[in-house]
Amino acid sequence: MIDPSGSTAGIVARTSFRVTFDRFLLPTTAFRQSVCLQPSVNGVKAAKGCANGVFLDPAYDPVLRQIVYRQADTSAGLVPGMHYTISVFPPPGDGTATGIQAFDGAPLERAASRTFTTRDVEPADSLPDTPPAVDFCGELYPHVLRDTCAANGCHTSAGADDHGVHLGAAEGLDFSSVARLAATSPHVAHETQTGEHAAQPEVSPSSFGRAMPIIDPTRPGNSYLLYKLLANARNGARASTPALEQTRLDEIARLRATVVVGLPMPPEDGRGKELLPAELNAISAWIAAGAPTACP
Repeated sequence: MIDPSGSTAGIVARTSFRVTFDRFLLPTTAFRQSVCLQPSVNGVKAAKGCANGVFLDPAYDPVLRQIVYRQADTSAGLVPGMHYTISVFPPPGDGTATGIQAFDGAPLERAASRTFTTRDVEPADSLPDTPPAVDFCGELYPHVLRDTCAANGCHTSAGADDHGVHLGAAEGLDFSSVARLAATSPHVAHETQTGEHAAQPEVSPSSFGRAMPIIDPTRPGNSYLLYKLLANARNGARASTPALEQTRLDEIARLRATVVVGLPMPPEDGRGKELLPAELNAISAWIAAGAPTACP
């Protein structure tokens, strides 16, 4: 990772790159053609300026509002002692599908670049950056998903009754057992169902949030569960300054006004505990890993 506040000299050849935004992104724009890493001391402002780009594999995390660009597992790494520049840029406005956009279509305000130099000699203990591991069976499921989401009879097959009618698991998502979670999580979130084929999950919908899966394995940015959690300002980390916190709250308000229907989760009436930053991060990392549910 390159820290914008740190040194740009002596970067290891297998480094990854983390780009953090103050807005939730349109996930379909968080792909490799929206960034350019090439041996140069000059940045680029559009994909067409990336003549000798290094192949990078992106992973978007809506919890951190961050794209991690990792080098391929088969890559030998960057050239030692070489100057490189990494650039991210907005859409060029020519109809091509490149450039970073917010979830509501707002483009990245301007291109940004960072120049650095790789080490002359790679450390012997240098290893590729890998996604974080998550203990789904021992920690995430029993202590977060079940104890929070299935608490008070909400997302559980026991459900609730309304004038004698059994309602079942809220929104059709059942956390009462691992098997029921696995069976219900790929379904389209009820609150995002619109149009003729609304029951069919969409990977790249024409409108962000349409027919969004509750959980889209490997794609936390297209998983409605995360946005229901992120729409609750009680969850996650507070910003470090009042101004940044207001920015965070404004973005949550935009999310609730356009994508997240109904109450954020857990309900703001006090039912269910708020999720800590580490718990939100674990849910996102678990989804990014394919949302595996195989337990002993």
